[in-house]
Amino acid sequence: MTQTSTVPTKLNFSLPPSEGGCVKLSNNNSSTFKIKWDNRPVEIQDARSREHEFSLDKQGFEFHNAPIPSLDFEDEEAVRSSYYKDVERLALKLTGGDRAHAVGHVKRTTYTGDVTADKAIAPAPATMVHVDYSYDGAWERFDKQENRGGVEIPDWDTLKKAHWAALSIWRPLRTITRDALACGDKSTVPDDQLREIRITHQNGAEHGMFHLAYEPKQTFWYKSRMEPDDVIAIKLFDSKLDGRARGTPHTGFQTEQDEGPPRYSIETRVLVFWENESLE
Repeated sequence: MTQTSTVPTKLNFSLPPSEGGCVKLSNNNSSTFKIKWDNRPVEIQDARSREHEFSLDKQGFEFHNAPIPSLDFEDEEAVRSSYYKDVERLALKLTGGDRAHAVGHVKRTTYTGDVTADKAIAPAPATMVHVDYSYDGAWERFDKQENRGGVEIPDWDTLKKAHWAALSIWRPLRTITRDALACGDKSTVPDDQLREIRITHQNGAEHGMFHLAYEPKQTFWYKSRMEPDDVIAIKLFDSKLDGRARGTPHTGFQTEQDEGPPRYSIETRVLVFWENESLE
């Protein structure tokens, strides 16, 4: 890879429990903001004009242009009935999979209210380096329909016996001028640097996820000033055990150059299946 520009920031990494680190987490709860982190200076590299150098199976993420559909993203039913289909088509195009099922989405915006009270708050950009699901946690999360956002996959019991993966299709809904998203190059992150914790969602569902322990050789990437026609495809889980990236650490981050309105983005989780490939 050729030399590229970087931006300095600090990222939140996992601390061991003996030093006050997290072992359990409640989603959308202000307790998230009270956790102790290993806050480290990191140089985030800019992938702009180098998008072709990344792959889901090596680094664990890809940058793509995918024109945003004409849609009211405040209309939740329209997102589920229309945008999910766009995400499924994109996931199949990027992966060569046979089937894709979108199973949920989250819209995030920068939160500036009181986060000291123990109360649920609107989703904000995640500020710790994490992978949404541990390798066991992905099975916990998606093996039951109620944990897939109620999405019915009629032949799930058959599909889950073949190769499958979970992706996040992350898209800004306005130009990103603050709180950009950084992805860790999984080829620089050995599995022994991933720390499994338990996360409980508002509906009571619980599963494992990963936080990341800091190591200086890790590298992180973002794309500057992403527009609504830009997306990042992020690997959240892969059933294959052949050395490919199985989950990508990622996080929102801040810089001294941040400006403009709050970040507004949508991330859509999609399961992809390769019906004629072995599970592992």
